[in-house]
Amino acid sequence: MSNNLNHYLGFEKEEKYMNIWDSIRYKKVDSIDKRVNQIISIFEKHVESTMLFNKDYTLIQALYRQMHQDTTFYMSSKAKDMICEVDPSYNSVFTRRKCVRTLKYIGETSGGLTYGKTYISKYFNGARYTIEKDDNGIESSCGSLYFEWIDLLPSTIEHVNSLSEKG
Repeated sequence: MSNNLNHYLGFEKEEKYMNIWDSIRYKKVDSIDKRVNQIISIFEKHVESTMLFNKDYTLIQALYRQMHQDTTFYMSSKAKDMICEVDPSYNSVFTRRKCVRTLKYIGETSGGLTYGKTYISKYFNGARYTIEKDDNGIESSCGSLYFEWIDLLPSTIEHVNSLSEKG
């Protein structure tokens, strides 16, 4: 699994959920983009004039209302509720589970994590890792986007096994 940025192995339900969530978010963006283009076309008809006709003004107001409704409809919590309503098995996604992995930090050095340094995770919820000890010697949490999952080195296998035994 060297140089692997796909952290979903063992978390396939979370990956499937994120694919569904992405398709909902992209639909939101497409819907808003369509309305913005309609508004731009109305304004382009009036490039020479500074006055909008009442019917155009009314149409622009309606388009903005539709964009607001679309944005509200596709907001995170509402969309997530809809996904779980359709398939209740998604209610358990992103729960913290034991997951011991060797991770290389690829984010900017900050908050107890150093770029290029290797850390051992204790838990993963499909989005965030809980790190056994950061540079300050304390347990910390960070998003998976900032890590590269690397193979276990022989010297860390014993350490990882001891973590697994501790539970």
